[in-house]
Amino acid sequence: MEMLNLEESKTSANFNSAPKNRISPDSHIEILLDVKLDSGTATGHIYLQHLPAKLSTIAATNLSHTCAKTIQCMLSDPFQSIESIDLLTKRDLEQLRGWEPQFPERVDACVHDLVLRHVISTPNAPAICSWDGQLTYDELEKATSILACYLIDHGVGPEVLVPICFEKSVYAILTMLAILRVGGAFFPLDPSQPRERHEAIMKKANAKMVISSPQTEHKFSGIAIKNISVSEGLMATLHVSLKDRLPIKVKTYSTAFVLFTSGSTGEPKGIVQEHGSVCTASHFHGKAFGWNTKSRVFQYAAYTFDVSIMDIFTTLMFGGCVCSPSEDDRQNNIVGIMNTMQVNWVLFTPSLANLISPEDVRCLEIMALGGEAVTQENINRWSSDVALYNCYGCAEASPTAFIQLHSNNRGSNLGKPFGQALYWLVDPKDHNRIVLIGAVGELLVEGPTLARGYIGDMDKTKAAFIKDPKWPSELIGTRARRFYKTGDLVRYTSDGSLDWVGRKDFQVKVRGQRVELSEVEYNISAYPNVALAMATSPKIGAFAKSLVAIIQIDTSLEPTSAKNVLSSVSNDRLSAAGFNIADLDQFLRNKLPNYMVPSHWFAVEKVPLSVSGKIDRKSVEHWLSQLYRDSANPIHAKGLSNGHTNGSANGETNGTTNGTTNGHKNGQNGTSLSKENIVAFKLSRKLASLIYHTDSPAKSKLIDHDITLARIGLDSIQVISLLMFVKQEFAVKLHISVLLHPKATIRSVTQHIEDLRTVGVSQSIEKSVDLRTEFQMYKRQMDTNRWGRDPSVQNVFLTGGTGFLGSEMLHQLCARKDIKKIMVHVRAKNLKDGLQRIRKAAMQAGCWSDSYLEKIEVWPGDLGKRRLGLNSDQWDCLTGKSDICRQVHGIIHCGAKVHWNCDFSSLKAANVDSTWILLNVVNETPSILKFVFISGGYNGPSLAEKYLYMDDDHINDILPTEYAKTKFISQRLVQEYSQTSIQNSSRVFVVKPSYTIGTPKLGIANTSYFIWRLVASCIEIGSFNEADADSWLFISDVGNVAKIVLDCCDTKQSASSDPYIGMSEGIPVREFWSVLERNFGYKIKPLRQDEWLDAIYADIDSKHESHPLWPLIHNLEKEQGKLGMHIDEIPQDVKLSTPSRI
Repeated sequence: MEMLNLEESKTSANFNSAPKNRISPDSHIEILLDVKLDSGTATGHIYLQHLPAKLSTIAATNLSHTCAKTIQCMLSDPFQSIESIDLLTKRDLEQLRGWEPQFPERVDACVHDLVLRHVISTPNAPAICSWDGQLTYDELEKATSILACYLIDHGVGPEVLVPICFEKSVYAILTMLAILRVGGAFFPLDPSQPRERHEAIMKKANAKMVISSPQTEHKFSGIAIKNISVSEGLMATLHVSLKDRLPIKVKTYSTAFVLFTSGSTGEPKGIVQEHGSVCTASHFHGKAFGWNTKSRVFQYAAYTFDVSIMDIFTTLMFGGCVCSPSEDDRQNNIVGIMNTMQVNWVLFTPSLANLISPEDVRCLEIMALGGEAVTQENINRWSSDVALYNCYGCAEASPTAFIQLHSNNRGSNLGKPFGQALYWLVDPKDHNRIVLIGAVGELLVEGPTLARGYIGDMDKTKAAFIKDPKWPSELIGTRARRFYKTGDLVRYTSDGSLDWVGRKDFQVKVRGQRVELSEVEYNISAYPNVALAMATSPKIGAFAKSLVAIIQIDTSLEPTSAKNVLSSVSNDRLSAAGFNIADLDQFLRNKLPNYMVPSHWFAVEKVPLSVSGKIDRKSVEHWLSQLYRDSANPIHAKGLSNGHTNGSANGETNGTTNGTTNGHKNGQNGTSLSKENIVAFKLSRKLASLIYHTDSPAKSKLIDHDITLARIGLDSIQVISLLMFVKQEFAVKLHISVLLHPKATIRSVTQHIEDLRTVGVSQSIEKSVDLRTEFQMYKRQMDTNRWGRDPSVQNVFLTGGTGFLGSEMLHQLCARKDIKKIMVHVRAKNLKDGLQRIRKAAMQAGCWSDSYLEKIEVWPGDLGKRRLGLNSDQWDCLTGKSDICRQVHGIIHCGAKVHWNCDFSSLKAANVDSTWILLNVVNETPSILKFVFISGGYNGPSLAEKYLYMDDDHINDILPTEYAKTKFISQRLVQEYSQTSIQNSSRVFVVKPSYTIGTPKLGIANTSYFIWRLVASCIEIGSFNEADADSWLFISDVGNVAKIVLDCCDTKQSASSDPYIGMSEGIPVREFWSVLERNFGYKIKPLRQDEWLDAIYADIDSKHESHPLWPLIHNLEKEQGKLGMHIDEIPQDVKLSTPSRI
């Protein structure tokens, strides 16, 4: 009990006069003020009682002092307003002075100098361990020196601001350091963000040039005057003398980098950080988190996120190693790549941290959590296995506070500053007033780590970075002071640490990324027919933690009344008004990063306004918090894909699915799950817990019912969580496409799990690609040019050069004297890796010679990417825009993504779009004389013309896999193009091999092919399928196929009358088995089809994954083990022939 003596104006403990009332320990009352006035005197006593479990003694003492001062002020001036009373007490001032350390000393150094000092102390220590290259500190210094001199020649120098755009790569880090070494500054651009945002940011920074990777350089065509592409290829060509060029004297107050974040006026704002402030921040938080020369830090955050700067530069300043994963590993293989790279330090968002387990990453020693509120689940999961920290900071002031978390900590506690900054809490409405201890205030940060301000925006800088507020002289002193207003609402605890409360403005974090709601609203409002727009991220309710937009359409719909406030507008009425949410969604995606596009949309008759005419945000947020997903009515947009996912927290692949989220109403199929189906029951309950964080009627309706997953708004975090649950609960690895399929339900997913648990594979969810529609879509865009032709093919562009057939074609091309260069497109990290892949494949096929290196030019790329993943120089060669001697004359398109279990959409980019891209190149490029497409996917004769008149169902029956369907469409596109003119019919060819085997001379086979997998299986059980014995097996040796392809490229050969060349060579199936028995001694007898299939399946069941047919079991089932085609099924115009040797 605390007693306030008003006469003495101080707190004293007077137990002679006990209060009449006392708080019962089981009372719901936490604080009790008992006032006792002394009769006949002007004095009195106030007794303050509290429950220690609810309010600590220190906090209660602070409160008693505050009460005393408040009452004294009221008595001294009864006419003053309560709001005008300064509640800060002397006790508060004394505590604040005790908590705040001395003003931190600035580290007066440059970033690159602190990094490269380790060249002297530990030159051979690892500096960067990246998926595409590894560097020691000595190698890092040499590489950045060479690149720095190259950049000087291209105009980069002191205070020159350069945008950089890279995916995860060692060359991104090299570029950053090289720019800093010449006195320049960089600002990262996210490759995934739209062109309009890149253009707006570059305009804001007045940037004229850009440095990018080969994969991203195309994004800046027409935006930047100069584009430098940094890659292994460029670095290999640089040999620059460093004499008198480095080092360049860089001032510590020079700009190091600029980070662009969401802005409140609808435009991005650029935060300018100087060398000295970055070095100071790295020095303090590096020491606080225990970085040293043995630290191996996982560089997960996107380069546009301030955490990435800490990952990279703080690690290098302390002599550690930056571990940089590929984008694919970063998204799909976090655990695996962390173990491979032996990561021992990581900073994750709390959401991401919950997706992995400590036992999966035993190498990890320290984990910092940031970007979102830490949950108790995070603490329970990690605190006993690693040193776990809650890290707080902002891009304008760098990470500034932390606390090590133990099992008894609260996730809301941010800890204390770790030396580089001072914290102050002020009235959120008036920064000239310090708030009392325990009260909620806006956090101000002071210290040498503060940013210079916002580039090109003095008004925003003055509003956010304030100087010399009017504080008590005991705190402010006499020196000049500068503070950053964070906008974060926090409160001091009794030990001087900070508790997070929320935000004072409209800035929120969505999946760890900072989002200015005003910027989202500004861009929504720019869309036609939107009268009012509000964006929010609710803290509670069915839509908690997601980005939600509420829009009021133009009043041209019809007049509204007060009764219509927040009542939903139906889809029919929206359509009648010509309003399309899918168009609005795409409109935003062209202007904003994906994480800033709302995941849920509500069109209402009227958005409520306050008396001041502003949107009544509290009313709208309360309305949202009361909605259940089954009773809500978000806008349904026909054609709006549920597959769109919002962007990432610090660049991670987290986000929310756009589209319909009408949960129970549309997601529930109306049927209950059987109680006997344990798997479905567990899935249903897990799904309900992911969607609804608290118990609600909607959650109870969701449980134990069959649900269409795509209709309930699962975000990518929830999808991965569900995958993890399936793996842990049922001990099976479910493919993510099963959950993402638009028709996936609880029952269908359960069936996949049951299949995986019983036979080890699951049937594909029904696919319904309309092949004719796909084909006609490309055909409509087809145009043809007719060019004069040069006489011969000398330079050939070859895709698929590492395949079995590709290696043989490369061998024959290199042997031909008329062929000067072969540009081999290969999926590889870099030139070295690409050449290794080509050489390895050719050696395995028995057709490699080092003399081929004179003709081979490696072109790393990706068939599934824009421009096939080629850099600008390579693309210019392909499209005839380079020097004549480097132009491509012939294209052999043999490459494809061969995956028997992928769906059509997963294969389409690499297998169909790549063909379409190359046909366009052929059409637009006079220098290309020949184009040959190698078809595949179905081992039958020339039935392509017949396919064109079949209905889709029939085609789907004939084509056994989605891979076959992609090859079919590509084949038809090439045939269609060849028929557009007489010239094209002799210029463009389709070669359709049958089963391809090794040459008779070498006898080397590709044992991964279906035919040899089936042969090995038949040899194992000693029998073959008798029902197939009298069929014709279409089979050709790889050397003959390659020769036919190359003949198509030869302009001296007489033109074929038919641009489609089907391989009809073969042998009766019975004779094929006789050859194996006669020449190799295998005992293989015929068995009835049902007996043979039973034997094959029994063999598969006994060997599982080690069985050669395991990955192609669906082919076996569809074809019933048949290799050939019955003679009666073969069209009469197909001339069958048998090769002289097999």
